[in-house]
Amino acid sequence: MKVADLSQIVVRYEQVEREIAPLKEELKDILKTAKENGIDPKLVRKLVALRRNPKDVARGELETLITMLESVNV
Repeated sequence: MKVADLSQIVVRYEQVEREIAPLKEELKDILKTAKENGIDPKLVRKLVALRRNPKDVARGELETLITMLESVNV
């Protein structure tokens, strides 16, 4: 690997980090809003993860989440 290649990789990595930073702040704001509305941020994260990989959802886990959602009237 050439030094120039490494330099380009580092520059690109730094650029992507700068682009991601505002999105991370937006995600924090979304979870803060959820919490202010009585929704557990952990539940939001879990639901997002399940939506990403619906085939990985165990039946019991899905029923538990449904019960949690019903308890917060979502």
